[in-house]
Amino acid sequence: MQKGKNIVVYISTALIIIGLIASLIFTKEDSRISSIVTTITAVIGAVALYIQFKKDKEINNASFIVEFHNSFYESEQNKRMLALLDAKYDGEKVDFSNKQTKKDILSYFGWIRSLCNLIEKNVLTFDSIDDNFAYKFFMIINNKQVQDLELVPNARFYAIFYRIHKKWEAYRTRHHQQLICPEESLALTEPYQKLSNSK
Repeated sequence: MQKGKNIVVYISTALIIIGLIASLIFTKEDSRISSIVTTITAVIGAVALYIQFKKDKEINNASFIVEFHNSFYESEQNKRMLALLDAKYDGEKVDFSNKQTKKDILSYFGWIRSLCNLIEKNVLTFDSIDDNFAYKFFMIINNKQVQDLELVPNARFYAIFYRIHKKWEAYRTRHHQQLICPEESLALTEPYQKLSNSK
C-alpha cells in the first residue's frame, strides 16, 4: 500500500515539475501555450492527489471496520451473549432473564450503541457494514425476550436502536437482503412507531 502511495506522489510531483519547466520554456515564446500546459499539468496533479486521498480514506475506513469488528470479540460477555443468540436462532430454548445474561445483554448493548452512533454520524454506512454487523445487530434487537426485558421497558433510553433498526431494515429490504428474525422484529413493539422516527 505504501509503495502505491509513493508512486502517486512521485508522479504528481514529476508532473508539476514538468509543468513548471514547460511553463518557463514556453513563457518566452507563447504565453497561451504556457497557460494551457500549466493548467493541464495542474489538473492532472490534482486528479492524482484526489485519487490517492480517496484510496487512503477507503483503506482507513476498512481498517477501522476491522478493528471495530474485532473489538466485539474482546469482550467475554459479548461472546457469551452471541452464543446464546445463536442457540436461540438454532431452535434451542434459552432463558435471557437470569442475572448473568442480563449483564451480558447490557455489555452487548454497549457495543450496539457505539455501532448505532457511528452510523448516525455517517462514520459507517450500511453498505460498508451490513455483511459483518447485521447478524450481531438484528439477533439481539429482534429478540422478544430481550425486548420484554430491556428494549421496551426502557425504550426511550434505546431510541437510537429503534431509529437504526428502521433504517437498516429498509436498507436490507431495498437491497433484497433477507431480514433476520422478522417474526420477532422490534418493529412489532408498541414504542416502535414513535421512537423509530425520533431524533
